[in-house]
Amino acid sequence: MKINGRLVEPAEAEQALRSMDGVHHAVVLPRQLASGRYQLVAHLVADRSVSIPAVRAELRKVLPLHLVPALFLRHS
Repeated sequence: MKINGRLVEPAEAEQALRSMDGVHHAVVLPRQLASGRYQLVAHLVADRSVSIPAVRAELRKVLPLHLVPALFLRHS
């Protein structure tokens, strides 16, 4: 799929998220903004000790920037 002109494979971000300690489930989906542009949103089931800023920082080390979700939502 393309998001904002770049080829994006959400499964790559999902795989990186699932490989992290304390992350039990992860799904990454595109979301359309009011402007018509899209962004990636990560839906996570993770231990309470898992910090979203730390997850984002770790993803930035292993993924191209356009594959790092813009928004992270924690689910129980």
